[in-house]
Amino acid sequence: MKLSSHWRPKLRLKFIIIFLGLTIVPLVFAMTITIFRIQNIQRESAAALNKQIADTAATTVESFVVAQFRILQDIGAVQREFLEDPQLQDKILERFLFQNDDFVEVSIVDWNGKETSRKHRLRVFDPENFRNRAQTKEFLQARENLFYISPVYISFGRPFFDISVALAGPEGVFQGVIFAQIDARLMQDVVKDISKRVLREKGRAYIVDGKGTVIAHPDPSVVLRETTFALFPAVQAMIQDFQVSSIESYENEQQEQVIGNGRPITFTFSQERTFFPGWFVVVEQPTSIALAAVNGITQFSIIVLGLVLLFSIATALFIAHSLTKPIRELQKGAQQIGLGKLDYSFRIDTNDELQDLANEFHHMSSSLREAKERDAEISRMKSEFLSIVAHQLRTPLSALKWVLYMVLEGDVGKLKKAQKELLEKGYKSNERMIALVNDLLDVVRIEEGRFDYKFEKSSVPAIIESVVREIKVVADQREVEISFRKPSSKIPEVRLDAIKLRG
Repeated sequence: MKLSSHWRPKLRLKFIIIFLGLTIVPLVFAMTITIFRIQNIQRESAAALNKQIADTAATTVESFVVAQFRILQDIGAVQREFLEDPQLQDKILERFLFQNDDFVEVSIVDWNGKETSRKHRLRVFDPENFRNRAQTKEFLQARENLFYISPVYISFGRPFFDISVALAGPEGVFQGVIFAQIDARLMQDVVKDISKRVLREKGRAYIVDGKGTVIAHPDPSVVLRETTFALFPAVQAMIQDFQVSSIESYENEQQEQVIGNGRPITFTFSQERTFFPGWFVVVEQPTSIALAAVNGITQFSIIVLGLVLLFSIATALFIAHSLTKPIRELQKGAQQIGLGKLDYSFRIDTNDELQDLANEFHHMSSSLREAKERDAEISRMKSEFLSIVAHQLRTPLSALKWVLYMVLEGDVGKLKKAQKELLEKGYKSNERMIALVNDLLDVVRIEEGRFDYKFEKSSVPAIIESVVREIKVVADQREVEISFRKPSSKIPEVRLDAIKLRG
């Protein structure tokens, strides 16, 4: 259905819209701002907790690796004969592997880069298997920086990393390097323990290298597949800036929204000597858990908002009904007054301006009713006056008419021509006066509602013939010939008032 271009909203609808706008819109705005602020606070709190957990994991890994370096340093601190006696090296390295479960392989390289002793926890090496490491990265960096740690790599289905420490003589002269292969599953145990014990499996901690490749994860298969998390915002921020500058949620590889944070792993051997291998600890918590309190507040706020909305609508309807009901009563009263029902009684009892307006309407209708009654009385008196005057005038005028008529007909003697002309003028003036009096009577009848027509089927030729018969006598006396020639065909009867037609 096409709406009218002149459609106007009802007053009740306007009031409801205004009322809801004044109550609901500010409430929604305030609740939105509050929830947004609480969400930011909760997000920052979750990120701070992640950072704290990452600090714990990183400190644990740092302590472990630094401890391994210290152990290797202790090996090089034995007597001078250790560096010169291969058999003594073999015995010390065998005892070292027996006492330290985290080491898988240990080897000693002289100052030329040639291995002089090499021991493995499960394998046996002959001197023919000894390597020359003179040009390897780990040898050169250990000789230059005294320490070296390699990237994590996978071998035989297990993660490992290598560390090396330079060996120096009594006067600090470089004597060689001691290398060790370390099982990296300890780092995996660290992040797994944190994920289970601290995060209660409602989040996870993992370690990535400088390329974003996972080197420690609660799920070992992620490490063995050499999975990369380089595209995760938290990992990108750590690799680029060494810190997460913004706290935003993102989607991990499991299509789960999480909040991530972390810190780099740095090995400190002394105040002057630190080493950064390019490893980072990252801690993630699902957004649904990290922001659980906010979600609860949001759901509660939505429920409260719904209840407030229902209450506001009910209140607006009640107030709108209270206001529009007397207005509709005033509108109905105005319509009744417009229809002439001036005795209409307004039923408004609001004890406010609307009741005052209804009282004014009532006074106005009373004044109009009194004025109408006065007008009716005046009209009645006027009609009565006109009727009396008309009847009083018509009687003498009729008498005068017949007197003039008899004189003109010669009943009182023959008149001279001048006398007859003068009497004829008086007779015509008297006829005009009689017609005027009849018109006055017709006006009275019209005002009284008594002037009406009586329509009946009549023959027009018959009426004309009757009129001709009535005036023929007068016409013959005046030597006027009147004749009526009836139509040859029959004229059908028509509805008319014969008396008013005859005049």
